[in-house]
Amino acid sequence: MRIARDLFNKQGYNGTGIAQIVAKAGVTNAALYYYVSSKQELLYRVLEDGMADQLEKLEGIYDVPRPAAERLEMALNNHFDLIFHRPEAIRVFLRERRFLVGDYAERYQVRVKRYDALFERIIVDGVASGEFTASDPRLMRLAILGMVNWVTEWYHPGGPATDREIRSTYIRWVIQRLVAPAQK
Repeated sequence: MRIARDLFNKQGYNGTGIAQIVAKAGVTNAALYYYVSSKQELLYRVLEDGMADQLEKLEGIYDVPRPAAERLEMALNNHFDLIFHRPEAIRVFLRERRFLVGDYAERYQVRVKRYDALFERIIVDGVASGEFTASDPRLMRLAILGMVNWVTEWYHPGGPATDREIRSTYIRWVIQRLVAPAQK
């Protein structure tokens, strides 16, 4: 899984062959196919593995009886955990998930939709409570997650900003500027 994830990240799904995965893993085709039925299943498993913990954590965050602003901050921290601790997983998600087809695509899309819905509901809850201003919570979710996901494209450990600085700055921007009610 790790080798497939790394190769999909570096070369893309279409640019990676089973023979490369097998060679890098030091196993035979038969050994690989004992665990997965196809390259499609392997991509599905890589994608599932990349999001499993974050979805479970987001479900817990959504259920916490706290103000929406606190839950949104927790949700953003959860998302940043994936970006900073497993950037390859988020890059494969962003670039390669479009290559899933059939049942794998349908099953995976259920999880993605669940994640998006929970994130969006936190925004909706904030609008309902008066904590947030968002005329379109769906577009706000897309803007926030798009901005945060893009960090994987330019962040490098040891660069001019630490992961902590990026995380705290982005969260402050989102909570205080993007979704916060206008100052009177």
